[in-house]
Amino acid sequence: MAVFQVSSRTVPLVAPPKKKPRRLRQEWTAVIGFVVAVSSAGGLYALLAIFIPSDIKFLLLPVFVYLAAMQFQRYNLKIPGFVLNMLLNSTPVYLLLTICLAFVYYSVITGLELLIHQSPVVSHIILITTALTWTIILDPVRVYAQKRIEQRFNVRDREVVKAVEAFTSTLREEIDLDQLRERFLTVIQRTMQPYSVSVWIRTSHEQREQSSSTEEIMVADDDPLLAYVLSYPGALEIDRLQLDSPVLQDLKRRAAEMLLPLASQGELIGLLILGPRLKVEAYTHEERAMLDTLAPQVAPALRVAQMVQEQKGQVRERERIEQELRTAQAIQHAFLPKDVPAFPGWQLAPYYRPAREVGGDFYDFLPFEDGQLGFVIGDVTGKGYQPPW
Repeated sequence: MAVFQVSSRTVPLVAPPKKKPRRLRQEWTAVIGFVVAVSSAGGLYALLAIFIPSDIKFLLLPVFVYLAAMQFQRYNLKIPGFVLNMLLNSTPVYLLLTICLAFVYYSVITGLELLIHQSPVVSHIILITTALTWTIILDPVRVYAQKRIEQRFNVRDREVVKAVEAFTSTLREEIDLDQLRERFLTVIQRTMQPYSVSVWIRTSHEQREQSSSTEEIMVADDDPLLAYVLSYPGALEIDRLQLDSPVLQDLKRRAAEMLLPLASQGELIGLLILGPRLKVEAYTHEERAMLDTLAPQVAPALRVAQMVQEQKGQVRERERIEQELRTAQAIQHAFLPKDVPAFPGWQLAPYYRPAREVGGDFYDFLPFEDGQLGFVIGDVTGKGYQPPW
């Protein structure tokens, strides 16, 4: 029976966000969402084209479609209104620079086409293929510029990156299991904003006695979920898992959405369980990629912290045994005579030294009324503090 110690955090709301039922597979949902986002961009272009009589308005079409594709990838938009979404989730500078980049990018391609093909009788296929060629050639420059804009001006991304970097940079220095677990929960809450998050750490009997965690979950060794998460590392959507697992069914009843295995060298160290997001949106591809990046770094750190905790427990156990032995020694010596009686013609000098920490031997002096002196010596079979046989 595998035992997991659980540390959980939940946002104190009146009620958890309601989980929307999924009637379509995620792939089809993504396709439909992308089509809706691009259609919204086309509708916005058509609206603005009414007020711009010049042919320059055609440059706005790829710009709007570019913005729609960008925001869809970042915010998982599933309804029209991508401009509003970008305004709410991006800084004005970031949004302005992204628009300028798209406008410059497609303007350069258009300008190159007009410069190279000045003849009015150029075939349409030539114009299209050369435009596509320039798009491919200049795309690495656009990707680099867009990445720099996001790193520099997108506040949300910058805060997430800083939080993750601050956490991972000190992973090797953190050897306290409880502190590491709390810091891991904190960075997940800060970057992914789930309604609830919990970390399950697989522990032994000795580790359970030393940990401050009180909640425990027992999982059968033959539960198919344990074997599955070791075979398929990476963030998993709980709703899409079809396993005959009591633990999995319980997670589904609790409305958990994401499961991240924490494994190191083929050993399952723990699990990260995420509930629904506070914004009632699905977790983005970037957030899942962040989880996949964190898992191989957090799992070994948790294992090291467990080993340190075990060593500390062993040290405390040795100290406890040594203290008990010192107490036993003091009790044993208390039974031995403190004073040596004087006897005419004899010089008595007792010496007692056990073979190990504690011995079971005994001696004493018995003075009699007629002036004689008796000796009592007891020898116990065996050595140490084990009971004699």
